[in-house]
Amino acid sequence: MSLTNLPPPLSDISNQLNRSFTQLKTTFSKIDKCEDPSRQSQLLEDVTPKLRECRRLIQEFEREMKDQEAKNSPEVNKMLQEKKRALVKDLNAFVTLKKTYQGAIQEGQKVKLSEDGRTAEVVGAPRLASAMTNAQLMEEGNRVLGQTDQSVLRSKQVVENTINIGAATATTLKGQTEQMERIVDKLDNLEFSLKRATKLVKALGRQMATDKCILAMLAFVILGVIAIIVVKIVDPHNKKLSDFGPQAPPATN
Repeated sequence: MSLTNLPPPLSDISNQLNRSFTQLKTTFSKIDKCEDPSRQSQLLEDVTPKLRECRRLIQEFEREMKDQEAKNSPEVNKMLQEKKRALVKDLNAFVTLKKTYQGAIQEGQKVKLSEDGRTAEVVGAPRLASAMTNAQLMEEGNRVLGQTDQSVLRSKQVVENTINIGAATATTLKGQTEQMERIVDKLDNLEFSLKRATKLVKALGRQMATDKCILAMLAFVILGVIAIIVVKIVDPHNKKLSDFGPQAPPATN
């Protein structure tokens, strides 16, 4: 297995990183050709989310490596480690490149981009106010004011977003609180219903026990009556049974 022949998950991540690195290289090439510091600052702001995405992809690449480490041979794991180090090196190069351009723009210096588009060096010393003409001072002042205005607008946007998020969070919390109150009310009603059902079940159990006793006694009485009737039919002269019947009045002399 070579660095260009990776397993499907790792190869997909590597291809995404290569495309992102190509886009970063193109963006820095535009920054290098641009003469307007404000435009350069705007292009550098576009670089930040792309660098963040590359960092996330490298972390995902590392997780996939760990998942496949037990299945791969030591040679393959070593090759993957080398690939990860190469990706991290490329990312760090673009991060350094961004910092170089940011520092040069703030100091009013020019930057020369290398042919491979991954490194740059500052060219010339920063311009001093004493060495500038009035037109250059005005231009530099306007540039600084423009950057300040942009920073203020971004800060204002952040504050507005924070307020909106806070309002949305408060609304969500209020809705969740009302929902919890409704759930508590339903639980109270359910508890009351369970207690009432328990009392009804106990009362029904006692009533059924009483009914069973009455039915048992009634059954014994019916069986006794039936037994007496049967014996009288079979042996009507039975003296023992005659005691249960009506007695004749005593004879008079």
